[in-house]
Amino acid sequence: MSRPLAAVPNIFATEGTGTLNNIALLDADFAAVLSAYNDSAIGYVNYGADTGVANSYIVTLPVAPSAYVAGMTLAVTIGASNTNTGASNINVNSIGSVPIVNPAGIALNGGELSANKTVPMTFDGTSFRIIGPCPLNAVYTGLTANTKTVNCAGATSIMVMGTWTSTPGGLEFFLSNVSYGIPITVIFFNQTGATKAVTIGMSDPAGTQFVSILGCEAGSVSGAGFNGNLIAGGSGLNLVNGAAFVFNGQAHSGPTAVFSY
Repeated sequence: MSRPLAAVPNIFATEGTGTLNNIALLDADFAAVLSAYNDSAIGYVNYGADTGVANSYIVTLPVAPSAYVAGMTLAVTIGASNTNTGASNINVNSIGSVPIVNPAGIALNGGELSANKTVPMTFDGTSFRIIGPCPLNAVYTGLTANTKTVNCAGATSIMVMGTWTSTPGGLEFFLSNVSYGIPITVIFFNQTGATKAVTIGMSDPAGTQFVSILGCEAGSVSGAGFNGNLIAGGSGLNLVNGAAFVFNGQAHSGPTAVFSY
């Protein structure tokens, strides 16, 4: 049974007078109403604790939902060791696994579901979509292509870390669909065996690429240390083998961004 209900079940009324089993029919009517009232698919913000593993979450509600219904809302406490590391799914009362996505409907990258935190999410007809703040914390290892692209749509903060072991050229993170004003941390580790130029590319939710991503040495003033454009083709910044750069900054309208390191 699902909402909206056209009418309260009433097989009792159709039997007419003089029928000996009217009471049993009335009981059946009330049982149908009770079943609808208790259905976890409708009408509640359901709470459950995760008992699965990282990236594959399991929740058992006290009353099993009849099905996944658009608008069904869960509040899930993530297991103690189950912070997600990438795309994730959830299975409620063994109905079946469906994806968990961020507020923009994008597959998770990692770190959006933190251990021991309670995360609200709503079924949109296809996936459970996280409600509210949604941090992106992604770690990539063994990178061999010059550019690592990360879809940041829906993220309310961004932390990406990459370790490059070999590339034909430089090291670049390209962050797409970045919302203005959110905090961003970008970390580069160079294990390629050679000095490499590092660059950062970004686009806003409309797809407009950032024209200026300024890198400033922490504590420096204009003209001191490195102050240059970190986008590909800009001033550039070299990272020696075995070293790391940590950039902290924020996206601004323009679109531009400023990072310190």
